[in-house]
Amino acid sequence: MNILAIDAATAVLSLTLQKGESYYQYNADIGFRHSELIMPAVDRLFAEAELKPTDLDLVCTALGPGSFTGLRVGMATAKGICAATDTPFVAVPTLDILARPFVHFDGLVLPLIDARKKRYFAALYRKGVKLSDYGDLTPEEIFTLVDRLGKEGEKVILTGPDCALFNSHVESRDDRDCFLLDEECRRGNGGAMIALGRCLFEERGPDTMDTGPLYMRKSEAEISLEAKEASTSS
Repeated sequence: MNILAIDAATAVLSLTLQKGESYYQYNADIGFRHSELIMPAVDRLFAEAELKPTDLDLVCTALGPGSFTGLRVGMATAKGICAATDTPFVAVPTLDILARPFVHFDGLVLPLIDARKKRYFAALYRKGVKLSDYGDLTPEEIFTLVDRLGKEGEKVILTGPDCALFNSHVESRDDRDCFLLDEECRRGNGGAMIALGRCLFEERGPDTMDTGPLYMRKSEAEISLEAKEASTSS
């Protein structure tokens, strides 16, 4: 299959184009410049693979949680390509993508995305199985989840682009040696997205064009607008 994967959910913009058994990748860890980088990067991948958008069999994009703007940019790009080429698309949960490289890890996998306000988007996995809901959690709530679902002395690998930030909270725990930091946490995960997206597509078919990003909370703009409307009406 020819599959394009677009992950703009975090500060690490990651795109992967699969052409048969070959993979072409573009990764940029230079901040949230996704809107200006994404289409030139897509064009570059097609040129390198000597493919046209009409050659695609599937487009995958990150569902969320993640950056509000990044998710919108990634999904709009995916939908635009699919609408123009009549290609199916699948939206893949971001935390599932981050956990996928550790499907054979012997312990808990904890992918983390900075949600600001001293909170993290997170979920717990073991051997590729999601053990918890996707959460917008404080460090204390995450540790409660680990203590409830983990086994005594079980290793926990922290991954995701913001796991180093969370790691500072681990030092206060008596079992801090059980927590391992993914040294390649800011890698691109296009290969993982393609694997998951293909599985979802084969299991349940494509997503519809009205599928929207998974937001775990309201954006700052929405919160500000609601506060302004409340102030005006009072």
